[in-house]
Amino acid sequence: MADDLESGKTADYLFVSHDYLVAAFLAEIILLKDEKGETKRGVKSLSEIGGGIDFLDGPEIVVKNDENGQRSIRLKFKGQEYAMDMNRFNELLKNESHKDFFPDNKT
Repeated sequence: MADDLESGKTADYLFVSHDYLVAAFLAEIILLKDEKGETKRGVKSLSEIGGGIDFLDGPEIVVKNDENGQRSIRLKFKGQEYAMDMNRFNELLKNESHKDFFPDNKT
C-alpha cells in the first residue's frame, strides 16, 4: 500500500486490540535513546513512553513518501514520535501466527 501512496496523500488503518497486545508490540519495535545516548529497542515499562494505554488509545504508525519517493516511517504514541526497528517489525509480520491479520503481506 505505501508503495502506491503519492506524496501528500494519507491512508488510515486501525490497529485495534487489547492493551497488552499493543504494549507487547510497542516493546518489540520502538527505538529509544538510553542515558548514554545509545539507541535501544523496546521498553520495560510503558511509563518510559508516557504511560499505559487508555480506552481507544494506541500507537499510530506514520508513513510518508516525499516527492522524490523517499519513505519515512515513524511511530506516534501519547503525543511523542519515535523511530521504529523496521527489521523487528518485518520479522513480526512474517510470523506465521499473524498471517490471518495480514493476508496480503508481501514481506
